[in-house]
Amino acid sequence: MTGTPSAPPAAPPPGAPGAPEPFRRRFAPPDPLPPLTFREKLRAVWRGGVILIVTALLIPVYLLARLLPGRQPDRWVAGLWGRILVRLVGVRLEIVGAPMKEPGALVANHVSWIDILALAAAAPAHFVSKSEVAHWPVVGFIARIADAEFIERRPAQAREHEARLARRIREGDLLCFFPEGTSSDGLVVLPFKTTLFAIFQATKAKAQPVSLKYTPPEHLPRRFYGYYDDLSFGDSAGAVLARSRGGRLTVTFHPPVDPAEIPDRKRMAAFCEAQVRSAAL
Repeated sequence: MTGTPSAPPAAPPPGAPGAPEPFRRRFAPPDPLPPLTFREKLRAVWRGGVILIVTALLIPVYLLARLLPGRQPDRWVAGLWGRILVRLVGVRLEIVGAPMKEPGALVANHVSWIDILALAAAAPAHFVSKSEVAHWPVVGFIARIADAEFIERRPAQAREHEARLARRIREGDLLCFFPEGTSSDGLVVLPFKTTLFAIFQATKAKAQPVSLKYTPPEHLPRRFYGYYDDLSFGDSAGAVLARSRGGRLTVTFHPPVDPAEIPDRKRMAAFCEAQVRSAAL
């Protein structure tokens, strides 16, 4: 004799142990845009197809370049990939200043997934990314073969992350991370989290602030390139591939910051944040 199926357990009320964190919107919802035209849909499909082809062709070249002596051949291929893809998403890249040539880390504001393409094009850096990215389709695969460093956002693992990043710098790598901890709508620079700035005191390596400033074409909203809040990657990428024409991204490399001059990580983070904000807004 079978009993009636038991009802699934009720979800714990908000704020109770085990309850999911409620979504908190940081920014206003995305600006409304008219429906895509047939031409825009066709542009998105064409651009997406070309991006997949270019990526598929350059992956084996990149892997072969990693077998060559030195650290620059594979970074050159990654830079070529970034330059091609930035153009394919309808953005013109403008670079002010130059990345430092010594081991250390770039610290940049984070606006869009396009940031990764642009910084790959502009600097021979290895990215530090949240651990979830390693499991994303396509993007995670590319990040893994590009030797990205994945970290989990858990305070208990801060020292382990610091040790791993410090080791990469001591081995000669130029890293790149986004101290805001998330992306924005491009109209603000969020407060920098200071934890990872401990690597500069540990290694005596310099931090180089980098500002990313997007200027959309006149027919698109100022926040168009922002990838923020609950906007999905598919919606953001689809809109950019379909609508972006004539956008501009200015990447400004500020003078490197020596930890010997600012030995406190919180003060160093605040100084870098101010430098980034000066050219990002």
